[in-house]
Amino acid sequence: MIIMINKMLNVKLRSVEKKDWNFILQIRNEKEVRQACHNISIIPDEDHVNYMEKISKEPDCYQWIVTSKNIDIGYVKLIHGDFGYMIQNKFRGKGFGTPLYNEVFSKLKKLGIKKICGDIKINQIVPLKLALKVGFIQKDIIKKNNVQYYHVEKIISEY
Repeated sequence: MIIMINKMLNVKLRSVEKKDWNFILQIRNEKEVRQACHNISIIPDEDHVNYMEKISKEPDCYQWIVTSKNIDIGYVKLIHGDFGYMIQNKFRGKGFGTPLYNEVFSKLKKLGIKKICGDIKINQIVPLKLALKVGFIQKDIIKKNNVQYYHVEKIISEY
């Protein structure tokens, strides 16, 4: 069933290029996306460019644009084992989550990455359910800036 959904939605990942930075900022500044972020404020262009330049130089940083049928719909990043993703609001709730995770896990296996972690705000029930569905395990409840998060972990490959 998962393979069928992946093919119908045609979810793919492509490496982020500098020309994608504005698209990533647009998603990041959508109200619904901001509510899931550590910093819920609107990010100014200059701050975003500085951030993207910084993480682009990190050796353990992987970034992809999520596409479906050649349309950019989201962004995925893994920085030093910390996983995060954003999907444009108009594509949320349409079944892209599981295929997105499957594509990410496939890429990470090819890169030899064995484990990833993520933090999900306590009030973000749908992302937590999806993470648990695709194999993440809830490890702890942590606080960041006095906000509670579920800390989740996924074993990608054991070898």
